[in-house]
Amino acid sequence: MKKVEVPDFIRRAIRQGLGVGLAVCFGYIFFEQLTGVSSRAAQQWLQGCKWAAITIIVVSAPVLGKVTQVSFERTLGTIAGGLLGYVTVTLGHKMLEASDIVFTGTISSLVGGGAVIAGWALGLDYSAKLFVMTFLLVVMGTEQASDAFLVALTRISGILLGVLLSLALSVCVFPKSASHQATDNLGAALQGLIQLSQLAWDPMNDNQGVSSKNPSRPLGQTMAQGFNTLFDGVQSRLLDAEVGEGAATRPSSREEMEVKCEKVMMDIYASLARSDEFIKLSQSERFFMVINGRWCFLPLVPFLPGKKRWCLPQREMSELATSIRKVTRVLWAFRAALAEGFESVIQAMESRYPGHMLLDLRMHSQGALKDAADAFDRGQLIVQSNLEAFLHAVSELIAVSEHQRRVILGALAASIGQHVPSEVDSASDTLSQGSGGKDGHPPFRIPGRAVLQEGGGVQTVPQLDMSKVDFFSPDAAGHSAKVRWHAFQFMMNQFGEELSPDGQYIPILPALR
Repeated sequence: MKKVEVPDFIRRAIRQGLGVGLAVCFGYIFFEQLTGVSSRAAQQWLQGCKWAAITIIVVSAPVLGKVTQVSFERTLGTIAGGLLGYVTVTLGHKMLEASDIVFTGTISSLVGGGAVIAGWALGLDYSAKLFVMTFLLVVMGTEQASDAFLVALTRISGILLGVLLSLALSVCVFPKSASHQATDNLGAALQGLIQLSQLAWDPMNDNQGVSSKNPSRPLGQTMAQGFNTLFDGVQSRLLDAEVGEGAATRPSSREEMEVKCEKVMMDIYASLARSDEFIKLSQSERFFMVINGRWCFLPLVPFLPGKKRWCLPQREMSELATSIRKVTRVLWAFRAALAEGFESVIQAMESRYPGHMLLDLRMHSQGALKDAADAFDRGQLIVQSNLEAFLHAVSELIAVSEHQRRVILGALAASIGQHVPSEVDSASDTLSQGSGGKDGHPPFRIPGRAVLQEGGGVQTVPQLDMSKVDFFSPDAAGHSAKVRWHAFQFMMNQFGEELSPDGQYIPILPALR
């Protein structure tokens, strides 16, 4: 049977309605019984239940953590204000009538101003307001000094009754905890990363035989396809876009893709912002027990020492959210690099890099994100195979690029007659098997020309034709492709660095969803 999610406003309406009804019923039921004993006590009891109903309305909130936080601050301010009001009335009535007015007015002024300063200093602004309100209710709600204690007692008791009713209803009637909301929003952000990754790799996803939305094989499986297929697919899209109706629709498609990517990114940031808010509120909740496979929480007094082990791990959750933000920024920048003009990069890469490298990077990066989201959702350890394969592909990418850079440095040094450094001369030893281009050879060789030496020997002197040495053509288009290529390498390396910390935090988080 499909589970029906009750909207938040319906939950709050039911809880608040029940609470107000109970407070009113308590007030009138005991009012009738107390009237025969003491009419003054009966009136004060009715006033106390009125403040209980008002308190239930004031502290009502969507999640238990917020109700607990507001209830604690309201209780703290009420007790402090009621006690100070009682002391002020008692001392004031013992003085002369004129002194009573001066004394009470002076104390009231100090309380009104001092509460603002104390609330700011202690971070308890709401408690400070309730402190002043309760103080005034006691001071100005009594005509005789003998009434002060009864007024203070009923106001404090009424507000405490409202707090207890509100907390009990938040736990028992359609409960919703900040801890669950924090993890749900983090889980939604991880799912958003998968979607953003699919959109970022979209230029590489067509004509591959695999759809990112409905893959025919597991994410992260190595695709045994070369750069020829990859380049032909991208090239066909570009050619189609420049002929006939395609020429008119291509800009529109780019704009639509831009809108989609931006919407997904903003949804991720919105989920993380909500998660940050709920993570703070979750510190007012304490794990109680598991009911029907779901973790249940009870109110926990804030600032209570020694409670962290029963609460959501705030530091780890915040660090995971920060890591997700970093990965989001990397994917957004990566999408911009692939959005337009990357076909020239692929054309240059096909003869110098392994044919499966780009596809490995795509599939394993998406697989690693999916593994992280699944582990977070189920509260299990992350399957590391895709992440390890992706990091290996990134290291291979960097190793091949580093080898080619050192070959160029060696050629430049030899062309001007300088000694080739040993670390440059031995660069080829760092390459793994199969790191060459489509012809199976190691990355390119520097073309040279033979010259005669004294004594009849022959020496090959490098001939630095930059069109052969450099990856890309020596023009504006080639320079743009080079920038994209180096940006691509940097972002792949950055993506691997940012994704790795996720494995430190997800396994220790409870399965709250």
